[in-house]
Amino acid sequence: MKGGINFLIRGTTLAAKFFFLIFLAKVYEERVLGLYSLAYSTILLVRFILGFEYYTYTGRIISKTNNKKRIGIVISDHFGFLFISTFIAAFIYLLVLFFPTVLDDYLIILLFIVIFEIWGNEIYRLLIYMDQQIRASVLMLVRSGLWMFVLIGIYIIFGKSYSLETIFNYWLVFALVSCAVGIPIINKITDGVSIKLLTPMQYYNRIKKAFYLFVNTVSHRLILTIDKYMVTYFVGVEATGIYSFYVGVAASLNSMIDAGVTSIYYPRLISTYYSNLKRFTRIRKKFKFRLLFLSIALIIAYGILIYPIIIFIDKSSYVHFLYVFYLLLISFGLLSISSLFHYDLYVPGHDFKIGMTSFIGTVFFLISGFVFPIYLGMFGVALSLFLSFITIGILKYLIRPNGKNFIFRSKN
Repeated sequence: MKGGINFLIRGTTLAAKFFFLIFLAKVYEERVLGLYSLAYSTILLVRFILGFEYYTYTGRIISKTNNKKRIGIVISDHFGFLFISTFIAAFIYLLVLFFPTVLDDYLIILLFIVIFEIWGNEIYRLLIYMDQQIRASVLMLVRSGLWMFVLIGIYIIFGKSYSLETIFNYWLVFALVSCAVGIPIINKITDGVSIKLLTPMQYYNRIKKAFYLFVNTVSHRLILTIDKYMVTYFVGVEATGIYSFYVGVAASLNSMIDAGVTSIYYPRLISTYYSNLKRFTRIRKKFKFRLLFLSIALIIAYGILIYPIIIFIDKSSYVHFLYVFYLLLISFGLLSISSLFHYDLYVPGHDFKIGMTSFIGTVFFLISGFVFPIYLGMFGVALSLFLSFITIGILKYLIRPNGKNFIFRSKN
């Protein structure tokens, strides 16, 4: 029941993103969608960089204890880190002012979005670790979906479409609301949290523990940000709009699987691995079956549903590059399936192996991504993405630990 409710809420959020992409493709020119996608991807990248995967340290402690006071202290330390990240984001913004970009007209609003996205995303992650998946999903809906439904509704009812700056303003307001609601929820669950600053050495020691996972996350986000800049550089902003639409649709497959499978099973994998290995083995088998079944089912469904979507958008430019979508769909499908190998490494703490495989995949993407597009254009970028995901998946499969009962406790 709990999993069904969570899937429904997360599914609603994903539906908002999905329909919003279609809305942008239908109503706006390809250039507007291209600029929105560049901004969206850049914000997510900066969000993950400044979050520095600090939540993995906090999350592992939360997963091992039921002591509310202890959890509150650890989260207060975490909020102190986010407080510092806020100032770092402002400093980065000042540096960006000296370098011209295609997003210069929106830098101020994007800075505030980044700040509240950092806080909102970390609140979401902490609630997941505290086994508050439904509350976490509701806050994600507010931050990442509700404002999209509002804009779509305004267009349907009043026939009014807003400027890109106004779209960003809506995003900012709802991200702020999500944070304003999320912090009191955590405060109530833990019997009290605050912003607690630690010494530089304490932050260093905790960040050091999460460094390899940081490399993994940032590598993934770097690929899904630079690819759009590559299309912009080699083909043009208009082409970036088309490419970003197809990437957004294909990537929603991973989000659906995360909502319906991963977010439910990975906290259980972590907690049972350290307490009940037999139960851990049973949970992993369920995770594997549902992951494979849903991945294959969604690949088939997306491959069929893209046709009526393209007909609805009614723009020949999207039809011309439909073959790029199928390569992207296969890429994200394989990425989803390979997450089983990712958690085979993540649960017992093989963070170094996770970080190195992602780093190698990113380097491969950067090299091929500056060669293939010269000859293949947009398809060249998609091909680089496909080969990068394949590389990462194969490497994780080859170095994952073995054993019928998954009994391995050594680090790295």
